[in-house]
Amino acid sequence: MVTDLLDGTRYPAADLPAMDLTRWQIEECFELAKGDCGLDEYEVRSWRGWHRHVTLSMLALVAAIRSRLAAPRRPKKGAAGWCA
Repeated sequence: MVTDLLDGTRYPAADLPAMDLTRWQIEECFELAKGDCGLDEYEVRSWRGWHRHVTLSMLALVAAIRSRLAAPRRPKKGAAGWCA
């Protein structure tokens, strides 16, 4: 067992690479939300304005992700015939 989390859960070392991949995917999603969907571009003065901005940004993120998933995947240049 390698790690102890705050709740006392222990994970074997074999699970750590999968956890790291999940973390990377979440960070990539936040970067997409910030860059392409305008999540980091709000300048509002009220909670209602902030809530509307974040809601629309998240809706734009869902649309962007769905369009990326619907698009056919092409192998990257130099890849060994598969696309991750």
